[in-house]
Amino acid sequence: RAKLSEHKSAIFSERYVDYLALGVEEWRKSYAEHEKLGKKAVLFVMVDDTKNCDEVGEYLRKLCPEFKDDGVLVIHTKNNGEISEAATGKSKEELEKLREAANSIDSLKSPCRAIVSVMMLKEGWDVRNVTTIVGLRAYSSKSNILPEQTLGRGLRRMYFGQDIEERVSVVGTDAFMEFVDSIRAEGVEIEQRPM
Repeated sequence: RAKLSEHKSAIFSERYVDYLALGVEEWRKSYAEHEKLGKKAVLFVMVDDTKNCDEVGEYLRKLCPEFKDDGVLVIHTKNNGEISEAATGKSKEELEKLREAANSIDSLKSPCRAIVSVMMLKEGWDVRNVTTIVGLRAYSSKSNILPEQTLGRGLRRMYFGQDIEERVSVVGTDAFMEFVDSIRAEGVEIEQRPM
């Protein structure tokens, strides 16, 4: 973590280029591991506003051949996590396609390998294949609900009834990582390892 720098830039992806590059590198390792087992690893990036959400989505498409075209799902949500026309500026038909894409991202048939979002999708979003999380929000609320939900996306089991070790790689701002470290008290095993 000490090697990650927040660069001075008005462009969000340039400011957090170290975090995004490390997140993509960790995701690639995870993707290769899970692909051998017939599963797809998903990268989840949480940003602070819709403009930055769009910008990071474009950045990832340019940075990684794996994310070109439909490889990144960019989702804007309302404060309650619902995908809405007002939040996205999209038509009802486009919203249905977004909902379907978000709900089927675990499927090998889905071209999406990454999600970039401002708010968490509502709790009914039952994605299990998030293996890498990049938290780039301030996460300043005392309730910690947003970082809990973000981290929770990577703590869902992908393999049931199988003796396969699962882990989630987490990269993020100091505030997000402080929250991650704080959940040890709740019994979550956290191992810091070189990336």
